[in-house]
Amino acid sequence: MGGEGYEWRAVAARGGVVESRRERAGTIVTYTVVIEQADGGYSAYAPDVPGCVAAGDTMPEVEELMREALVLHIESLREHGEPVPEPRASTALVEV
Repeated sequence: MGGEGYEWRAVAARGGVVESRRERAGTIVTYTVVIEQADGGYSAYAPDVPGCVAAGDTMPEVEELMREALVLHIESLREHGEPVPEPRASTALVEV
């Protein structure tokens, strides 16, 4: 879903899921981002956007870096005429 006239915006994170929205004529598209705690920091990736990753010392830092990474990655895809992946991933908390 590339196309001209889209504006990418990074928006708030909720429970380890960062949303990056694409807005056009009132339509909002949201990407799921997974944030994992690692030794000494956090890492994040977007399952629907291969190659889009970030790492930081704190969760707020990695959330902000992931917002920026998504915006830049998608802008690069568009600039190079590559397709922008459709958001398909979702998350769930499962008690065991």
